[in-house]
Amino acid sequence: MTKAESKQLASRGHECALKEAEVSIRYRLLEARRLEKTLYTREIRCPISIYLGEPVKLSEESAFLPFTIVVDTKPEVASFRMEGEAFVKGSPELVVSHNSKPPKVWSQVYLEITKMLSELAKYVEVPVPRFNKKFEV
Repeated sequence: MTKAESKQLASRGHECALKEAEVSIRYRLLEARRLEKTLYTREIRCPISIYLGEPVKLSEESAFLPFTIVVDTKPEVASFRMEGEAFVKGSPELVVSHNSKPPKVWSQVYLEITKMLSELAKYVEVPVPRFNKKFEV
């Protein structure tokens, strides 16, 4: 990936809508690595580690949550790392954990970052990983 392509991807945010809120993703770091000896296979599994930080309140109806995502493919073909912020405009309840469950906004962040992971996989020329599209919190 060239520096220009990297900057273009990093500066581009994703906006999406939950029923009760508007979510905008801003990436600060996008990292994609392909192993030197790439083993091409038709299917790549991607265990995803997601850290969604504590919400930082910007106003009564908006907040942002820092996030870090780390993905190491199985088989070991590539690895990805992303950092950024999810900006949420709407009900404050969307960014709060309830009964040991993650915030509702988490599922929307997951869906958006899997789109970016697919794009990064194309840049490093590895098969596009399959993700669970029905991830719900």
